[in-house]
Amino acid sequence: MKTSFLRLLAVLGLALGLISQAAAQGVALDAPLVGLVRSGTDLVGLNASGALLRSINGGATFAEIRPADTPRALYALAASGSTVLAMGDAGNFVRSTSGGAAYTALGNSSAPAFVGDIRALAHGNSLWVAAGKNGTQITALFSTDDGITWSAATFATAQAGALTGVTWTGTQWVAVGGNGSAGFYLTSVNGSTWTTPVSTAYPLNAVASDGAGKLLIAGDAGTLLYSDNDAVSFAEVGGGSAGIGNLVSENLRSVLFLSGTAPARWVASGDSGALLTFDLGVSSSVATLTNTPAAPGLSLTALAPGATTGAYYFAYPSSHGAISLRIISDAGQLVITLAGARPGVSYYLETSTTLASWSAVSGSTLTYDGAADLVWTKPQPSAGARVFYRVKSGPIP
Repeated sequence: MKTSFLRLLAVLGLALGLISQAAAQGVALDAPLVGLVRSGTDLVGLNASGALLRSINGGATFAEIRPADTPRALYALAASGSTVLAMGDAGNFVRSTSGGAAYTALGNSSAPAFVGDIRALAHGNSLWVAAGKNGTQITALFSTDDGITWSAATFATAQAGALTGVTWTGTQWVAVGGNGSAGFYLTSVNGSTWTTPVSTAYPLNAVASDGAGKLLIAGDAGTLLYSDNDAVSFAEVGGGSAGIGNLVSENLRSVLFLSGTAPARWVASGDSGALLTFDLGVSSSVATLTNTPAAPGLSLTALAPGATTGAYYFAYPSSHGAISLRIISDAGQLVITLAGARPGVSYYLETSTTLASWSAVSGSTLTYDGAADLVWTKPQPSAGARVFYRVKSGPIP
């Protein structure tokens, strides 16, 4: 089992406001999906083989609507109203105007023929934008007729790699990507012409916007970049005065903004089952790790908003049980609870004041019996103090 689980924060007087359980609720879908969107009251999914599925009962069951193509594949999925688009290999794509109940194959996405791969799709400002790679270079397409016909975009400078995420901020488009060793993001006001990419330390995989200038980008090595100024600048989540830095080390693959919540609520997910919820817009942003990274080989790449405010869906095969870790302040103590852990496995606490080094908490080893949650209580830090906790599996070394 992976042992680098979570860094939970208790800082200043923020224990009540930032560490308390988030109101957002995740609903697991027992379907291994790489793409997931809502269209009206229905859910539309894309699986790893490129087949399109649909659920009309809130994700309880999915039916295959369109089987995977051979040899071409579909990689990206998006919806706007009743229009659902899926695109992928060689620019081939399919389109539904019935919320994913039926599809029309529209073939190649541009003329002359587009030969690259589409890895990201989004709708905004009466425009569809598709992004990916063409050979070794990034590429993008745009459609002004609800995804029926497409044109190729142009870039201020060439950029090696692939675009893997795109979103509309309310005033401009933001796309993110990487080249295997580093990442970049770039912007466009019209979807047809794009600025010079801005480099980042790690590849970026997904981006979401609140539609009013706030954005969250997710990437490799736990990268989480937040902007509250319409992509003029980005800062690492939690990297302010609290100095939290990366909250997990896993690659993060998907990110979602949940509308209607106050403060702004976001979700990010990725490898090893990492699933985090965020309240952004506070002085020191802190994540609650809803699902601890504990499932090697499992990648959560599909997130979609739920039917009610603050709710969201994620795909989670039944072979992996959900694990949740939370911390609350109660009667002057921090109560750390691990639920749904692996039966027969022992867990213990580590603590740090700097994040540079960690120490095992003596006597904190507990073994999950498959029923009762594991609970630790620790003193609440005094005003001005910084204390970090994380949980690891196995007996204290």
